[in-house]
Amino acid sequence: MSDQHDPPPVTSDASSAGQGKARGGWWIFFAVLMAPALLTLLAAKSKDLWPIFTFAGSGVAGLYCGFWLAFRQCRTIPGKFLIGLILSVVFTVVSFALCCAGCTLGGASVSFH
Repeated sequence: MSDQHDPPPVTSDASSAGQGKARGGWWIFFAVLMAPALLTLLAAKSKDLWPIFTFAGSGVAGLYCGFWLAFRQCRTIPGKFLIGLILSVVFTVVSFALCCAGCTLGGASVSFH
């Protein structure tokens, strides 16, 4: 038999061995992270909408970004969930800070009286 029909050898790239198959590129990551801030900026004058975009949007964006990054970088299932939870908290705080900046740039005034 000839060697023409043999499949090529499988090579393992050490740099991508532990990376998961997270869908979407980095642009989706940053779009999700920035979306609540952008929506808060646009709805800053509304008394009803900006809190929804800020609080709920920051939580959702933080969860998505934290787990997206964890599933891309960690190798084990428990590691993915543990690091995902930790990174979710971090990205929720980052998204909330971006929302505060968006609210300020949008001209909203918050009074706690």
